[in-house]
Amino acid sequence: TSLRNVYIGDDDVACCGISWVSLRQYVPAPGMMMLSAIPTVPAAQADALDYFCIALHLFGALLMFVGYFIVEAVAIGWGPFKNVIPEEKRQYDPRHVWIRKTLLTGIIVSYIVFCVLQVVLSVGTADEGFDRWELWANCSSLKKPVSVDCTLPQLVEAAGWTMKLFKLASFGSEVLCGLCVIGSHLAIWHYCEERRYDLPEQLKDMTIEASNDGLLLADSADPSAEKQ
Repeated sequence: TSLRNVYIGDDDVACCGISWVSLRQYVPAPGMMMLSAIPTVPAAQADALDYFCIALHLFGALLMFVGYFIVEAVAIGWGPFKNVIPEEKRQYDPRHVWIRKTLLTGIIVSYIVFCVLQVVLSVGTADEGFDRWELWANCSSLKKPVSVDCTLPQLVEAAGWTMKLFKLASFGSEVLCGLCVIGSHLAIWHYCEERRYDLPEQLKDMTIEASNDGLLLADSADPSAEKQ
């Protein structure tokens, strides 16, 4: 949030007194942690606690993908977000902003495709070619021991190739969305001017500098600094 090509100041408020730069710092990162740390289970085997975890997992995805999309769209004036803040507050290089806008478009398009496919895959039945989940009658009589909870429905018949292609498309759109987020971060870093700064190898001792400039009172100066 402190790089020049993403910094837009903290005077413009998104909502509830929270600035856009604060949202950029505190929304996508927790969403990524929730998305990666909270597991999910198949809906056919889920209980109330599992559905709660699934909801948190999806909420994390919303924060990570949509949250990042919105704050980055405000920072570069993508589409309908162009007039959210004054243009003079944006400090990006116009020669490279098209790359960031293209990656943003990839994020939102692939995320919408993923959501639509998830809805399609969630409402289908086995008679329509989707996965068939049933209680396994001979679950405990298998010759080879397996770690299967016989009280839960098991996958007894996989979906047909049409539904498998839907699954592949759903997974691919989610992967593409994540790659666009990574690419967006890399583009911001690559084109920021701070990347080319040659920083000093040692930081100055501000107590000594202030003492030399006469900015410290004699009674408040650090004795160790006076000795130096």
